[in-house]
Amino acid sequence: MRLILLISVSAVRILLADDWPQAFGPNGDFTVDGRAVDSFSVSMDKNILWRTRMPSTGQGTPIFSNGRIFVTSHERIQKDSETGSNIIGICLDAKTGEKLWERIIPGTRTTDLSSLFSDNTAASPVSDGKRVVFMNVGGDDCLF
Repeated sequence: MRLILLISVSAVRILLADDWPQAFGPNGDFTVDGRAVDSFSVSMDKNILWRTRMPSTGQGTPIFSNGRIFVTSHERIQKDSETGSNIIGICLDAKTGEKLWERIIPGTRTTDLSSLFSDNTAASPVSDGKRVVFMNVGGDDCLF
């Protein structure tokens, strides 16, 4: 199973203007100043700026900081029944979707890697504009 991260043109315009450094947004209330994305279609490729193939699935919200997108993913899996504890912290260029780097975030709690609820990727990254922190719910916090 593969996950593709999709970013609409409107979303990138808004988010490049204001960082979204945490899951709750820049104001801590799930809102952003300005105009919201009002029209896009993945199936019709309408207002999609880029697509990037992700290693697997993840539950954390992507964040935007300093022209970069940070997101977590499970490690690559071959079957839905696989288990593991590590997750991957990924950094993408917000304008192009190019993967700039990825890091393994160690875990100690073994979980189903295709879990539906509260898996090791559930915590979203956070950033102060200079650094980013990823948290493996079943293990470590890592600062980059």
